[in-house]
Amino acid sequence: MSQGNSESQAKSHKFIKALVFISCISVAITLLHHFKSSQIGPFVFDRRPGNTSGIPSLDPDDFRVFPSQSTPKVSASLPDLKSLHWPEDPVAAHPAGRRNLRGEFLPLPPAYEPVMSDAQRKLTRRLLRKFSEAMFANGLGDRFMLYGGTLLGSYRHHDFIPWDDDADVLVDVSIRDKVRDLLFKLRPHYNLYTSEPRDKLYGPIIDIAEEELDVEKSRPVRTYGWPFMDICYFTSNGTHVKDIAASPTQPFIWPYETVFPLYFRPFGRHWFPAPRDTWLFNRIKYGSIERCLKFGYSHVTEAKTEHSTLLCRQLAHKYPFVEHNLYDDEISKQTEMKIEMVVGEERLVMYSNSIYTRTYHSLYLAVPGNRVRTDTLLM
Repeated sequence: MSQGNSESQAKSHKFIKALVFISCISVAITLLHHFKSSQIGPFVFDRRPGNTSGIPSLDPDDFRVFPSQSTPKVSASLPDLKSLHWPEDPVAAHPAGRRNLRGEFLPLPPAYEPVMSDAQRKLTRRLLRKFSEAMFANGLGDRFMLYGGTLLGSYRHHDFIPWDDDADVLVDVSIRDKVRDLLFKLRPHYNLYTSEPRDKLYGPIIDIAEEELDVEKSRPVRTYGWPFMDICYFTSNGTHVKDIAASPTQPFIWPYETVFPLYFRPFGRHWFPAPRDTWLFNRIKYGSIERCLKFGYSHVTEAKTEHSTLLCRQLAHKYPFVEHNLYDDEISKQTEMKIEMVVGEERLVMYSNSIYTRTYHSLYLAVPGNRVRTDTLLM
């Protein structure tokens, strides 16, 4: 009887060990799957020799914009933005701006869904890049900056606002004639529509046979084409900078030191000039920034649409947002009370239940010391 019990106990022990082993394997597989799905994008900076702290030896002035230098001064030691890990572009399944047989625009996607198709987004990105290249090639690189939804997109997403439908730049009005001359020379590959108070750069117009195709061309709307890049203009008197399209209801005026000098910011896989204090610049332009807005206007049709507003936190599980921090916590208390430029860290992350679950990439750039920690979901 005793021997039988011993054999039974031995079998029980073996069975329990087998269950424990199987459980451990299951846990390991689950954890492996979790880490794989929550992949961390590559950290983007090579460490400079002699820097034992693991922090890049960068100076905020390295990111200053100069007339003929189209990338940050330290670009030789920084990875190309193209090499970073980026999320897939949020694009519409079909090109916007298609028309039915009666010439009426087909319905646009719902609010907060991507408006531009893959080719339309690529064209808009190319318009911005071509404009920037022309400006820097002619020594005008410090006379323009990202603007509007494009600047807000850079700060919030390092790219387009996912539901935006154009690109925007702000240019010194004193060089408007020169800028127009440069852009007219880009024909027939690019077209320029001039007007007051802003101009539009757009691509070649599609052929009738291309109506249903997703091609990198613009579609006729009014007397120009969409997709386009809005070229807005500013004046400056040394104390303030003003959008010439400003009105009593939209007084787009900023303190000079909020705007200048310009510093580089990422937009997609390229660097572009941006206001010195991008956070405050956007705050002055948009006022309350706790919500993600879909303005009641479509550039696709150049007509009013339904205005929508939503807490940005409600979109954090759908689109990646940028997290803003100081790159060195040891000096954070001293720095965050100052307004001079420091080196900050920005991470593009995807959130879930207010906790980020995936980092696509991380990079450093110059920011005012009192803006190193801002809640992106309030932008």
